[in-house]
Parts: sequence; C-alpha cells; structure tokens
Amino acid sequence: MPTVVDLCVRDNDINILAFWMIGLPGDNPLESRKSLNFMAELFRDGLINHVALALFIPYPGTEFYTNPAKYGITILNRDWSRWERCASEPIYELDTFTKAEISRPYLDAIEIIKTYELFGELPNTDHEFVARIRSGSL
Repeated sequence: MPTVVDLCVRDNDINILAFWMIGLPGDNPLESRKSLNFMAELFRDGLINHVALALFIPYPGTEFYTNPAKYGITILNRDWSRWERCASEPIYELDTFTKAEISRPYLDAIEIIKTYELFGELPNTDHEFVARIRSGSL
C-alpha cells in the first residue's frame, strides 16, 4: 500500500517544505546536532525538498520576552533592527545554549540546505562539511 510520502513526493513531484527553528528554549548543542542530522536524513530520503530556516526570537509581547528567565533566556541586544524574522545572529542566549553555540548549527543548517536544495557550487561553501553531509557522517 503506498504511503503519503509515495503519493505526494515520489509519485507526483509535490514539494514538501519543512520549517526549521534553531535555538528554542530547552535547546542545546547536542539536541541541535540531532535535529540537523534529522534534517539531512529527511533530505537524503527525499522526504523534504525545501527548508525554511529561522532562529528563535523572543519577540516583545510574547511570554518569552516578558518572562525570559522562566525560559532560560538572556536577551543580549535590544537594538530592534536586529530583531527581524530572518536574522542570522542570535540576539539572546539560553542557559543551555550560548550565542556562539546557537550560531554554529544555524550556519551548519544553511550548508545542509544549500547542499540538498541547490546541488551546486555556491560562494563560501564549506566543502569538507558538504562531503560529510553527503556521506551521511554529519
């Protein structure tokens, strides 16, 4: 019996977009690595075609902004121009995930996405990292 994946992705070329967020409260370097391995696995298995990537942002008006300590969040920057939806630099850190630690998996996720979505050479591509992704040894 065909699966939903067979009917949608493999048989009818329906594109599947996954939304991936890095740095949610409770995240940490190990969980983030597991998440990126899963992303690469989904791409390799043909279960997703595209990923929309974002960093978590504790926006004003949310519980995360109002009570950051409750969620292990330390807001590092209140320059509102850096609080855009597609920001590439964290404006916070977590008790379990420093700003630098959050940045690394974000950049790694971009490499995974570039590898599987575009299948080609891009400026600033980390070729060693791409080789690890393609070999399944991320």
